Amino acid sequence: MAEYDAALEIDPNDPTAYGSRAISLIVSGRAREGFSPAQLALRLSPRDPLAFQWRYWLCHAHLHLHEYGEAIDECRRSVNLNNLHWYPHVDLVSAYGTTGQLEQARKALAELNKVRPNFTVQAYGQLAYAFSTNPQFRREIDDILDGLRKGGVPEQ
Repeated sequence: MAEYDAALEIDPNDPTAYGSRAISLIVSGRAREGFSPAQLALRLSPRDPLAFQWRYWLCHAHLHLHEYGEAIDECRRSVNLNNLHWYPHVDLVSAYGTTGQLEQARKALAELNKVRPNFTVQAYGQLAYAFSTNPQFRREIDDILDGLRKGGVPEQ
């Protein structure tokens, strides 16, 4: 976090530093604080080539906070900007699975499997856990994994 703060002190209009700060907050178990920097990155550079990533981080923050409708909306925006980025597809499957929208979950899973074949709950759990040892983050990841199971993602 200190590196992003230092970068922003040097250039307070750097959208990439704001965007990166957003995901750092999410993996630190502080998802609610991740909204402001991601939104600021989008305001500073709305047509930025990384806008799909910042939209995803908004989606991911909402999913961590169980704000499923907002997560779905932001993930859809991210996918519309770059449908090859597989992370928003994961969050869509989880959000749809958690909310019982199983037909939508199946469609999102089909899209995910196009860009990330043989995707499994176990593989995603290992990847996500590698990002952070923060207990709050990991509890939130466990909820996302449960949503993936409900959405039809194979365990292994």
